[in-house]
Amino acid sequence: MKMIATLVGFPDFPGQHWRTHGDNYELAVENGIEALESLIMAYEATGDSLPEPTVYNAA
Repeated sequence: MKMIATLVGFPDFPGQHWRTHGDNYELAVENGIEALESLIMAYEATGDSLPEPTVYNAA
């Protein structure tokens, strides 16, 4: 059976292009939320500002 993973990344955070994954979409979302919360806590603990989000405008 072929395994397919869904990758989760946070490209606005330096070094976090691919942060976590899941064996399906739902698990990837759950893992992504947990990873993002951890990143935010780490930034707050060190006093660093969160990176500005990249915003794309759809035409």
